[in-house]
Amino acid sequence: MGWWSGVPEISDPRLRDFNFLLQPIECLYRSTGWARNLDEVAVTVANRLASMTYRMERTPWDSTACAARWYLESLKDIDITPGAVDIIEPLKMRLWNAIHAHEERVGYECDPGPFGRLVGSTDQERCAVLYGPPFWRSGDDLGGALGPRSPLSSWLSSSCWKWASMGRY
Repeated sequence: MGWWSGVPEISDPRLRDFNFLLQPIECLYRSTGWARNLDEVAVTVANRLASMTYRMERTPWDSTACAARWYLESLKDIDITPGAVDIIEPLKMRLWNAIHAHEERVGYECDPGPFGRLVGSTDQERCAVLYGPPFWRSGDDLGGALGPRSPLSSWLSSSCWKWASMGRY
């Protein structure tokens, strides 16, 4: 897929390819702006689930497990288009399995609370993390909660997913 082709349709078979989903999300949105409909939200969610799963399966950290727990628990609060359920559900199960395997290895359950407190409690703050644009493109002030130098942005960049095309994981 070239950058000019925009966000793949939900029916695109490449969305069932884990390696395709591992692209930095910026690669999928270069020509279209950001998620503007339920299909684009589903592509963003699939990308973020794949990215966290990749990290949890290869280099599991408590910070990734905490954020992934929060993400999975918060997904129930947003609408996922019915056409994307067969894409999203296997990714959710794979991520839960990776989280549980990590927790079994370390001997305790990772607490999503610290990550959730950084995200905030408003719908806007939660949706920004669930399927919003990269914080450095959000238009918010650079030092704000969603700015690129914020603790939340740092946590996401170091433990969850890549914002832009800066090489492979």
